[in-house]
Amino acid sequence: MNTVANLVGTNMNDVSRTEIDSLWTAARNTPCKYAECTGDGHEHVLPESEWSHEAVNASFDGGIVLSSISDRLGTFTGDISFEGSGEMTAAEFRDAADTYEAFPEWLRSMADRLDVLAA
Repeated sequence: MNTVANLVGTNMNDVSRTEIDSLWTAARNTPCKYAECTGDGHEHVLPESEWSHEAVNASFDGGIVLSSISDRLGTFTGDISFEGSGEMTAAEFRDAADTYEAFPEWLRSMADRLDVLAA
């Protein structure tokens, strides 16, 4: 029988791993009050009242910049990540400069959304 080591160093068999995956999937798919919530913060090991929810998910530049605003026990926090890498031509740098000219405005709009949620 295959075993998988869990975070505390004990072993669980395939049956218990399947049960855990099932619980995690059920928690993640539990609807919540935020339409944009992906369920990633719905941790099956915590009571539902302690789950984290994405209230806002947004992207800039076709998904190169990803941002979310989450609600964790009534405290709202933002998260941002930048994706992508690669070589660029001079023309691509100029195109990016034009696109990212709007970036400060987008960041301010995320701040405004966070303010509204936290109010």
